[in-house]
Amino acid sequence: MNLIILNIFCLIISMFNNKLSLYMTTIMMMFCSLYSLKMLSFNYPSMKLFNTSYFMVDSVSAPLVSLTCWISSMMLLALFLSSQSNMKFSIVLLNLILILCFMSTFSIMFYIMFEMSLIPTFYLVINSKSPERYKAGMYMAFYMIFSSLPFLAVLITTYTKTGNMFMPTMLYNMNFSNLLWLIIFLPFLTKLPIYGLHIWLPKAHVEAPLVGSMILAGILLKLGGYGMMPFLLHFNYQGNLIGDWVISLSLVGGVLSSMICFRQEDIKAFIAYSSIGHMGLVLISLLSMTYWGWKGALMMMISHGLCSSALFVLASQCFDMTNSRSLLILKGGGMNVIPKLTFWWFMFCIINMGVPPTLSFYSELLMFSSILSMNKWYVIPLLFMMFLSGLYNTSLYMTSQHGKINKDLSNVNVPLVLYIILLGHLFPLVSLFLKMNFMFYSC
Repeated sequence: MNLIILNIFCLIISMFNNKLSLYMTTIMMMFCSLYSLKMLSFNYPSMKLFNTSYFMVDSVSAPLVSLTCWISSMMLLALFLSSQSNMKFSIVLLNLILILCFMSTFSIMFYIMFEMSLIPTFYLVINSKSPERYKAGMYMAFYMIFSSLPFLAVLITTYTKTGNMFMPTMLYNMNFSNLLWLIIFLPFLTKLPIYGLHIWLPKAHVEAPLVGSMILAGILLKLGGYGMMPFLLHFNYQGNLIGDWVISLSLVGGVLSSMICFRQEDIKAFIAYSSIGHMGLVLISLLSMTYWGWKGALMMMISHGLCSSALFVLASQCFDMTNSRSLLILKGGGMNVIPKLTFWWFMFCIINMGVPPTLSFYSELLMFSSILSMNKWYVIPLLFMMFLSGLYNTSLYMTSQHGKINKDLSNVNVPLVLYIILLGHLFPLVSLFLKMNFMFYSC
């Protein structure tokens, strides 16, 4: 509850439109990030509530709350790289909404926060200079709204029958059916997103400013995975035809999205399509309903949230230097022009492909073992995804860093705050594998 109060205070400070307000908001959000780490030091049994109030923290939501506060801090720091300091209120508001969503115990409260997150996100996406930003924002809004309206109807119908919105009680009183399974999981599959419902994601990333891409990749995709967890405890996919189709689509979609990466010229679309494959693995691991699968999925959500956000920071810096996101224009010279950024490109590219001993490697190890326990033939698409992931991440690094020097970039100065942001993403990724016991209490 103290974390919510701190965020409300931070929200009030962010209302003032001056430089001092931006400094104070950033410092307060960093303090919230450090305070949220306190929740990771406790051993909370999975899905066990502190009490029956409107909000709670368990071993699944605690790491995601910490990730939300941390990414929000990095987003506020990113505002120092641009002149768009007016977005700080939307960032803090979205951070508060996401925290309330992760802590909600009542299904209607969870739904309200789940949908309210779309409002500041929409503002962050359209607050760029791209001519297609409104189209991308409308794409995202329509996908989210129309996928979640049937879910709202189910919640209202269940409440009229049971008179209870407390999530565990409400789930216990639901009668299983294939149609109900699809209606309940559709908004989460769209938010994740699963291949086929992913069209909004590359458009939103391409048109959004830096902070919009950071929150989309860092937090909002994970909201889809987190939302599925309490429902999967009651609505097991096993024996469900739709669940089997979802797994097949995720495997095939992961391979296809990895192949699509090689056809992308826009660096932000490249990173966005790589996210679809990773989130597909998270979905299958959750559907495996195994202890290791859920732990691996949670670890992947944390590692991917940090890694993909950092890649978008690097992509945005390339755009600021060249005024283009095309890999054909960015091709080559990075190592000779800005060798310090080459180190960061190398680190986040290898983390994105799951190289040991990073958190991504351990998460993929757990996820692959849980997926193969479902069906040994899943090894074929998984091997394809592993091979393609290594290939397109290597291609991204080689394309952007090796080649002839572009003379237009001969005198480029990188601001210090950029290194602070990148270090803020890298440090948790490298250090968390040394202390992964906080993950072992989850699930």
